[in-house]
Amino acid sequence: MNSNKIVDTTVNNRMFKLFFLYVLYQLLLHTYFSLLSHDPRLLIPHLIAYIHDIALLGIVTVIGYLATAVSTTRFRKTVNKIGTVFIIIVGILLASYPKILSEYMAFPVNIFESDLGSAKILISDYLGITALLPALIALILTTFVLFISIDIKKFRCPTSARCWTSNLFSKKNPLK
Repeated sequence: MNSNKIVDTTVNNRMFKLFFLYVLYQLLLHTYFSLLSHDPRLLIPHLIAYIHDIALLGIVTVIGYLATAVSTTRFRKTVNKIGTVFIIIVGILLASYPKILSEYMAFPVNIFESDLGSAKILISDYLGITALLPALIALILTTFVLFISIDIKKFRCPTSARCWTSNLFSKKNPLK
């Protein structure tokens, strides 16, 4: 990698692809659950929550990008992976929030005074296990974005295994 580059383009693209994925997914979730509630009073809280989601995702992305940019070449990929993990964690946690926003507005509680038992009862008995479905979809979308961000040209097979992926798109059939 050229040391004159601030951040590798693959690294840069992966972080911003995840950012835009989560911003778009949050917009879809907030719009869907706002319309599903049939309560126009929840439009403003969903809009404010969406703006906060963008801010949180933006802060984590910028911090990850800047940490990657100022790190030495030797640790750049490791710092980028740590930043990417933080973006993924924030994105998946935020995906579970729009579904429970209307319940939170009806019964506001201090989440810092709760424990694991009350969280389990909230999810399993009150909201149902479907409350975690948006987070599961966010995890699937994240896996897809990370998969398409892999640079296949740089992929190397172990020397002990015969790698036919390099011949996959050649005229020669690798399975013969």
